[in-house]
Amino acid sequence: MGQNEINKIGTNKNPIIHHNEWWWGISETIIAGQGVAICKVSIENNDMSVAWLSDVSIVPAYRGRGYGNELLYYAIQRAQVVMRAKILYLRANPHDWPIEWYKRHGFVFDYTDENGNSVLKLDLTDGR
Repeated sequence: MGQNEINKIGTNKNPIIHHNEWWWGISETIIAGQGVAICKVSIENNDMSVAWLSDVSIVPAYRGRGYGNELLYYAIQRAQVVMRAKILYLRANPHDWPIEWYKRHGFVFDYTDENGNSVLKLDLTDGR
C-alpha cells in the first residue's frame, strides 16, 4: 500500500516517522494525529520476519476520536510493507482495556511472558 492510500484514513495527515538503525536492528517511532498518538515498531537483525509494537500512547484528551486506530494502522503498514515482517507482536496487561482493542484489530493471544503480560500476535501474511 502506497503513502497516498495510507493518507485516505484518519486525519489525512502524514505521520511523522523517525527511523533508527541500531546494531541490533531497526526501530521506528511513529507519531500520528498531529502529535497526539505515538508508538514504536522494532525489528531485530536475528529474525527479520518478526516485528514488535510497543509504547503505544494516545493523549488522554484525544482518546476515542480514532487517533489510536490511525496510529495502529500506520504501525501495521510499516511493519508489513517497510520492514517486511510476517508477524507483529506486542505485550499487553491482560487486565487492561487495550487488550480487547488490539483483538478487535486482529491480534490474537499467543502466550503469557515471564512477567505475566499477554503476548499478542498479528499475522501480516493474511492479505491485510
